[in-house]
Amino acid sequence: MSLLTHERFEALAEAFGGEIARWPVADRDAAALLMAAEPAYAQGVLAAAGRLDAALDAWAAAPVPVALRERLIASAPGARARPALIPWLWRAGLGASLAAACAAGLPRDPNEPAKPKASPQDWESLGRDLGRAVRKFRDGGKPGG
Repeated sequence: MSLLTHERFEALAEAFGGEIARWPVADRDAAALLMAAEPAYAQGVLAAAGRLDAALDAWAAAPVPVALRERLIASAPGARARPALIPWLWRAGLGASLAAACAAGLPRDPNEPAKPKASPQDWESLGRDLGRAVRKFRDGGKPGG
């Protein structure tokens, strides 16, 4: 534990207030020693910090006028509609996943042997088909039609 200088004691009082209990634990014992050695000085510094604490505790924000609040709410942008593309993409993704699972060789019948794995050309074809469907939908057409 080191002794506090007047400068450090004042800085702690400004930062943490007039109650030593709110100060960092590492500085409390040194502050108590300074208070015992120079009670008039310490009480003066803590009293000034305590007045500031009281003023800050008493402060409250002014209420917002109702007219201003209503103007702000009225000028706020409304909720955006969810684009119709998102649900369609989810369903298309599910369909593509199922198609990919079938193309990957999952048998339809447990007694039926597995089919060969999809080739890179199969994946490219699937990607092109999905790309065309997304572009068509984005341009105003209906997917799959």
